[in-house]
Amino acid sequence: MVMTPSEILKKYNLSKTLCRIRILDTFIKSQKALSQHDIQQQILSGCDRSTIFRIINKFYELHILYKIDVGNTQKYYFNSSTVFDNNKNRDLVFFHCSKCDKTVPLQDIFIPDYLVPDGFIKHYNNFVIEGLCDECR
Repeated sequence: MVMTPSEILKKYNLSKTLCRIRILDTFIKSQKALSQHDIQQQILSGCDRSTIFRIINKFYELHILYKIDVGNTQKYYFNSSTVFDNNKNRDLVFFHCSKCDKTVPLQDIFIPDYLVPDGFIKHYNNFVIEGLCDECR
């Protein structure tokens, strides 16, 4: 069961603005990770670039979105299970197609909790497998 954008915003005590609803709806309907540019292309009017940037960053801070570093681009992915369970591990493995730029999660891969040296603080793991997707091979 996927929550609606309005339900997600209510859960996180965020006001229901048109831009927030449209951005969340775009992520919910997408089966892949999206960059800020991808969102801007899909939401052609009503939300300027800086508003989209602020909303995406707020959703990331609240654990509504995952962040994936792919080359020089940051992509974001909505996973409804983290919206339901804030204690769920936020580390996912993603596959990035080097030809078409599609980035999709690989849900069934377990990621161990990697230890960092004393005094270091880990925020999250970023795992990206590079290759060709089924459509580009």
